[in-house]
Amino acid sequence: NNNGFPVVLFSHGLGGCMEMYTQLCQQVASSGMIVVALEHEDGSGCYAKTESGETIFYKRPDNTPYSREKVVNFRKAFLQQRVKETMQAIEFFLAEKTEQGQVNDSSNDRLFSKVAQAIDQSKGVALFGHSFGGTTMALTTQQESISSKGLINSLTMLDPWAFTLDDDALQKGIPSSTSLSILSESWLDNPENKQILQLHSTTSPKDSLFYMPRSIHSSFSDTATWAPRFATRPLGLRGKKEKRHETIQSCANACINNIINSIESSEEKSVDLAPLVPFPIMAEEEQEELTRSKILAS
Repeated sequence: NNNGFPVVLFSHGLGGCMEMYTQLCQQVASSGMIVVALEHEDGSGCYAKTESGETIFYKRPDNTPYSREKVVNFRKAFLQQRVKETMQAIEFFLAEKTEQGQVNDSSNDRLFSKVAQAIDQSKGVALFGHSFGGTTMALTTQQESISSKGLINSLTMLDPWAFTLDDDALQKGIPSSTSLSILSESWLDNPENKQILQLHSTTSPKDSLFYMPRSIHSSFSDTATWAPRFATRPLGLRGKKEKRHETIQSCANACINNIINSIESSEEKSVDLAPLVPFPIMAEEEQEELTRSKILAS
């Protein structure tokens, strides 16, 4: 419309970078949205470069035994910086425009300012992320300075790594009015999805949890298309029966529907998200019994 385009902020996963999700982001952008892929400088990505030219590579944890306490403590600083970067991006793109039509910022990048000028600021920002990026976006919605102003219109998470969140964050849940989580089928048996269910169990009634059949954790990124089919499946880059591009296309469409539903003034419409399958939120005992049944069946 004449007000501009909705804006979507995307956060990459652990060991990833913004270039690893070009197909997913392009698919969402093709629906008439401005998608901004963030390049986090916290050391959780495979590579990043600061404005001053400093190169940042992946920072590994020590060799002590793997545990939830270790992960939460080690990743806390990473999440804090990621959330700070996301909040800075939200503030930049929703900054008030001057009388001359230019965005109030210190950047001299005319193209970037021109893109920002095309944003419909009245609709707020949609948050979108994969794995550690999904957790980043969930934690961003909990920030009082963001949630109290109603700046976020929706949240979409793909295989959110909620295992990294402390108990307080899990209990707060997702305050975003419209949120959607999509798990890969390979993550249904992941022992760490207990925290995903805990995050969802305390959130708003509009929250939705689905999974994508035949998919694996890397199906949401470009890695599934880096090589021919005969190579990607043995390398674990694509599910055994997963069709090329089906996961990215389905999840992008679900994200688009989630955003549209959140910004429309009319009552929320039920949308067919097939081939996505609803993933029930169960009690801990029920979830453990389901996992045991799947292990026995396999």
